[in-house]
Amino acid sequence: ADGQIYSWGAHHIFAMEQKSGEPGFGYFDGRQMAIAGDAAYVANGVKVSRLDRLPYAVWSRKRNALEVKIATETKLARASGADGEEAKERLKTLLEDRARLGEEGVVWSVPDTGESSLIVAGNTVIVGGRDIVTAYDVATGQKTWSAQVAGEARGLAVAAGRLFVSTTSGRIVCFGSESLKASPAV
Repeated sequence: ADGQIYSWGAHHIFAMEQKSGEPGFGYFDGRQMAIAGDAAYVANGVKVSRLDRLPYAVWSRKRNALEVKIATETKLARASGADGEEAKERLKTLLEDRARLGEEGVVWSVPDTGESSLIVAGNTVIVGGRDIVTAYDVATGQKTWSAQVAGEARGLAVAAGRLFVSTTSGRIVCFGSESLKASPAV
């Protein structure tokens, strides 16, 4: 999106410049992400968030730079003697800096354990998790709907006013706009 390539790691989604391959455009806290215009929607197993991509990316670069320094000083602080004590003081300052940094570019966040799948369809962001699918309003983050499914909701697709959910139980479930009840599983 917008000249960025996104790559998934164990703990975050890493964005880099598509043309140059330069790393470090942004570090997004999530295991799933969907982009719609200037918004990025991420799910990390603890929360679902809507991010204003560019301000969040700028903030995330600052946060990442601090995290790298914190990791270095944490290792140095293990040393005995004056070197270890000096590293502990630098580490204390860096941790205070991180606390003051706060968080920028977050439009909303809501608690949600889903991290298996995520899509945006119209005015709705849909998150799949273990045994559940949940929908949120993209503007407010307000939960608009949820339904139980058998297994982990790994695949989500929206077509013709219907939500199709494929799960690790081998089922595909269809939820229609006319009814919030699940159709028979396939």
